[in-house]
Amino acid sequence: MDRSGALFKKTGRGRWVLLGLEPGPASGPVIETGESLSFDLIPSDDLFWYVTGPVYGGVKGAKAGDINGKAREADLSAALAVYEDGSTPGTLILMKTVTPPVPGVWRRLEIPLHTYEERPVEVELDLKCPSRFLEYILVPRYNPAGLVPVLREERGRIGFGPAEKTRFMGGDAYRIVSTGAVEPASEHPYKIILYEPRPAGERVLHPGLPLPRYDQPSPAGPHDTVTNYFYY
Repeated sequence: MDRSGALFKKTGRGRWVLLGLEPGPASGPVIETGESLSFDLIPSDDLFWYVTGPVYGGVKGAKAGDINGKAREADLSAALAVYEDGSTPGTLILMKTVTPPVPGVWRRLEIPLHTYEERPVEVELDLKCPSRFLEYILVPRYNPAGLVPVLREERGRIGFGPAEKTRFMGGDAYRIVSTGAVEPASEHPYKIILYEPRPAGERVLHPGLPLPRYDQPSPAGPHDTVTNYFYY
């Protein structure tokens, strides 16, 4: 960076600009064929590791890997650099797993420099958020009649299977899992209601259970399921 006279400047959240790649002295340009910029992507929030899965695509033959690093040989991402007019130089921007692993580094971004014309170019990284099944372990404080709880999303946007009896902390509990996976979000629109069936009709036990955190994997399915434990 110092040798090339370039300036790397932050212009907004998640947005950086590389400025001032100028030719060198009379001997020729500073940037030589094959030179590139490498950036280590280091998450500042531990939750990032759970809500961001492997990014892939654009590389022929690449396959999805899971969040714990399976299929790492194909775990790389490619994006195209784009000029302001929408055209592209056709250069792949690679984001790949660091080998050997470096503590705290999620991926390494490599941007080749010599292929671009002398005009602004933009690279946008498309990070994938893996969906997860939602599991609830419901622990009754007092349930002498053995009534089985029911979960429903207010508008039916998430389906839930029937409760299964299980054990938790030495006592009886019920396990309910969503029928489909749900994408993570900082603010979710769902309202999950806990009901208790009774002869005279259902009784609402809780009007809105929180979604499980994505850093709370299920003991039964840690790769694709997250869990919330709730006493009622």
